[in-house]
Amino acid sequence: MPRVLFVLPAQEFWYPDFEPVRRVLAENGVQVTVAASRESAQPAQGGGGEPVRRDISLDQVRAADFNAVIFCGGPGVREFMGENWSGAFARKLIQEMVGQNKHVTALCMGTVVLAKAGILDGRRATGHSSIEQQVQEFGVALTGNPIEISDRVITARDANVAEQFARTVAGELRRK
Repeated sequence: MPRVLFVLPAQEFWYPDFEPVRRVLAENGVQVTVAASRESAQPAQGGGGEPVRRDISLDQVRAADFNAVIFCGGPGVREFMGENWSGAFARKLIQEMVGQNKHVTALCMGTVVLAKAGILDGRRATGHSSIEQQVQEFGVALTGNPIEISDRVITARDANVAEQFARTVAGELRRK
């Protein structure tokens, strides 16, 4: 059974980027493990949903234990873009996953985390129009397409395509 690590910021993750993806992945035989820096991650206002209890602390994550990683959107993903412990964790995890030829994925604002980690150079990527300027700082141009697959990097524009994104990730994991 494929294992996916879903990394949530401690606060202000976008619930519509999370719940449909977790549900569809589970329906497709994928084990989802939620990682966060705190016991439970708090959703952003306006996105609905309830706090999500983590399965594993960020400091216990090992890239070797998972087939893919997902970063979702919401204002809280800035936690993984800074020059702090969480930012260093995200960049190291992403680089290890790429080095192990595993899938690295993101929805909406999560695409900025991948851009900051430097893995979108020369790859097609998509994300919400609100992140256009942020990813341009890293030399990345968004296609605006609903979903982009470039090697083992999968990005989704926004929560409107969350279920399609989850089916795409599940399908790619089955193809290996």
